[in-house]
Amino acid sequence: MSRLFYLIGLIVSGLSFLYWFDCENLDACEGFGLFAQHAGEGTNTAKKSPPTTTSTKTYPGFTVKDNQIEVVSLKEHFRFPESNARPTSFSPQLQEKVVDVMKTYLQENPNRQIEVIGYYSDQEKNPPNSTFPNLGLARADHLKQQLINAGVPAHLVIPLAKKDNSLAFENKSLHGGLEAGFQPRSRASLNIKDADNVVATSANNIWFLNPKTENNNVNDFDKEFQKIADYLKKNPNREIAVSGSYSVGANQKLGMDRASIIKKKLEAMGVPSGKIEVIAKEDAFLHASNDTVYSPISFLFKVSEATAKDLLANKRPLRFNSNSADLLLSNELQKYLNDVKTYLLQDTNKNVLLTGHTDSDGKEEVNEVLGKKRAEDVKKRLINMGIAANRISTTSKGEIEPIATNKTATGKAQNRRVEISVQ
Repeated sequence: MSRLFYLIGLIVSGLSFLYWFDCENLDACEGFGLFAQHAGEGTNTAKKSPPTTTSTKTYPGFTVKDNQIEVVSLKEHFRFPESNARPTSFSPQLQEKVVDVMKTYLQENPNRQIEVIGYYSDQEKNPPNSTFPNLGLARADHLKQQLINAGVPAHLVIPLAKKDNSLAFENKSLHGGLEAGFQPRSRASLNIKDADNVVATSANNIWFLNPKTENNNVNDFDKEFQKIADYLKKNPNREIAVSGSYSVGANQKLGMDRASIIKKKLEAMGVPSGKIEVIAKEDAFLHASNDTVYSPISFLFKVSEATAKDLLANKRPLRFNSNSADLLLSNELQKYLNDVKTYLLQDTNKNVLLTGHTDSDGKEEVNEVLGKKRAEDVKKRLINMGIAANRISTTSKGEIEPIATNKTATGKAQNRRVEISVQ
């Protein structure tokens, strides 16, 4: 018996030697019973696919210039799927680096602005749910939003669209589709708005000599200040914040002094002092030239404290026609949506939740989808009003949370709604 075990041991040793000597890769030893791993224990027993062929074409990389100065130079470039405004190339980390370089250059050169051009062709289709008139603007806005999120003022990023029917698509993918460059900064016009309501405009803007606050052109804007005063009188649930900007490293008092001069003008026109807030704002992008500071004043309308409490405490139902995602938009509802936008602008920590509801007609699963469509319809309207998409979330309750009976037409009309809550 001992001799038998001895012989078995020799055989096993011999097989082990042959395995390690001859099996230099796992594929050569598949199915070698004693030593092969079982599928599911970390070994992929599937046959290897032949190597895929990739395009041998070379493309220029993404560059950003200021005249002959090369600010950004990369080997990579944006790639957009056909009829799509979301790029598929460029890692998020690399995009952040590009945006950071462009932002830093603007801070170091406050007399410049960024021009972003998005390209598109007639062979592409603008998505039906797009808030942009064409894919070019949508593609340009992608980079603009990244710059804004990094802290670049929106008015310093100019998005443009250019149609080019010679664009070449490879595997339904557009290499490039986006250009950016620095341009001389234009002097911004004065545009004072409350949500979608234009309160006052002027082709010119306010300036101050630096650092002499008393030397300015504020008196040239009495007409515009009177429009602000009239608007506040007509809308008693509104207040206004006046920000005075000052350069990095300058005294904060300079910003407060500039804003206080505007406050005195508004008070002289009948605006109560308690409705005017003055703010000093350090601005790394402040436009200054020849001892003159351009556009150092900004205006932000705010809802009153009572209106803010109401927005946070109460949901609002928005109504729809039967089996439809078309919103019934009344004047009262438009006013409420303006209140929401104004409040979100003044408190960047708050967001909107849209919950879609239906009546009980039809199947429950169909109504859940319809409720979501209704919430998405309202979201599009809020985006078109200028509320950032990432501050709006949507959900659906379908028919499961009625607020009235579904046995009458009146009750069903009450149940077809989207509820807005500010959180």
